[in-house]
Amino acid sequence: MDSRGRPLAFFVGNIGSFRLQRYLLKYCLHQGRKVVVLFNGPENPVFQEIKSEAACLNIECIATEQFSGSWKNLKSFRTTGVPLITRLLSAFPFNRWVNGRWPQVGLSLDSFMLLDSVSPCALVVSEDGVSTSQFVLNAAKRMGIPVVDVPYGNATRQDFDIDIERKVSEGNCITTEGVKGWLLSKFAPQWLKTGKHAGQLMFPQSYILKQELLGISIRDPWIVHGGASDRLCAENSLALQQYLEEGIPREKISLTGSPYSDCMLEGLAEDSQASSAFLKSRYIVSGRPRVLVSWPPSYHSIFPGRNEFSTYEEMTVDILDFVSTLRDCDLTVSVHPAADAKVHELLNGIGISTSADDVIRLLPCNDIFITYFSSSIRWALGAGKVVLNYDAYRIGLDNYSSAPGFWTTAESAQLKTRLAELVANEAEFARLAGAQAADAPNWGFLDGKCNERILAEIDQLMEKHIGGH
Repeated sequence: MDSRGRPLAFFVGNIGSFRLQRYLLKYCLHQGRKVVVLFNGPENPVFQEIKSEAACLNIECIATEQFSGSWKNLKSFRTTGVPLITRLLSAFPFNRWVNGRWPQVGLSLDSFMLLDSVSPCALVVSEDGVSTSQFVLNAAKRMGIPVVDVPYGNATRQDFDIDIERKVSEGNCITTEGVKGWLLSKFAPQWLKTGKHAGQLMFPQSYILKQELLGISIRDPWIVHGGASDRLCAENSLALQQYLEEGIPREKISLTGSPYSDCMLEGLAEDSQASSAFLKSRYIVSGRPRVLVSWPPSYHSIFPGRNEFSTYEEMTVDILDFVSTLRDCDLTVSVHPAADAKVHELLNGIGISTSADDVIRLLPCNDIFITYFSSSIRWALGAGKVVLNYDAYRIGLDNYSSAPGFWTTAESAQLKTRLAELVANEAEFARLAGAQAADAPNWGFLDGKCNERILAEIDQLMEKHIGGH
């Protein structure tokens, strides 16, 4: 069968990754391609939300856990690519023992059954590291299905360092010990952290060893894109530089741009005033700046004592109530999809309505962007916007420090002062906006062809696969 007659499978684990991939899959639909969405998990509320949005595009959405245990009733020995050890362990009389002590065997086989059933021509993911299902990625690789990584986040090694530091402070360290520790250090040393807190592990020793024995390995677990995808689609030149510094092979990376960049242009096309002022050092509307806030979910329980406010609710009301009372500006508030629904009720209670529009589409139509280390900062900077970052939990990420339009503080009083200055002083705003407009090309492509380039990479990999067989 012609590979283009089979569906492109978009593999997602949360609403954020789906909404990035939705831009690309809509483009693929417009190009006449078949698509299917695979959700990494059970039929939970997140799945139902994704399924509902996919249904609006007449796209099937499948929860991977629908295939849980499916290998018991299917002839897994006939499925292409299943490793010999996995086949043996799934066979009688081992399977009962495996079910209780080695669940990775069942998860691995379920992944083969899933992909065998869907029969995709390629698999599109948003990351190929530890945060995604290595069982599905391993099955795809062994079945000869190309895997393309289209990033939606902006995490670096620093994020992993912060997470390990948090675990150390909580006394939740995982370290190597005994024979298992020796085996890991000898045969899978990439799992042992280097540098600060060297020797720490991300997962228990037994879990890692069992996964490695099944042939499911990760080249570098300590970066987001350290897995086995065939192609990594770099969002911009800075991302390309980051990936190379992280040790990702250059031949694996293609500088395509991101679907987010194309989405911004769609939003811009619907606002003539914003289009006229785009990448210019002035307010969109003279004398009346537009302020966009992307409000985060609560991390008070994850980073206790880090925030200057005792509760997330107190922080939310204090800052957003101030922003809403600024005179001579227009405010739009977008709440992160992962935030509790009660946040909307809280804001409505102080007279602030929230926008249901996609924050990416809103970015080019505003002047000032306020957020907490959102990955959407990249796109705001790529659109030449001035970004005020409230480092609510004092994590001190340096991802955006090179951008002249980026400003950060961990103090709400300083945030309020800086915002008031930029709203009242158009000359100061123009200085920053002009500098960021000049720097914008480093943060993204604005030619409207990112989706086109990504699909071309997918097609190239499919043709290579066909040619290799």
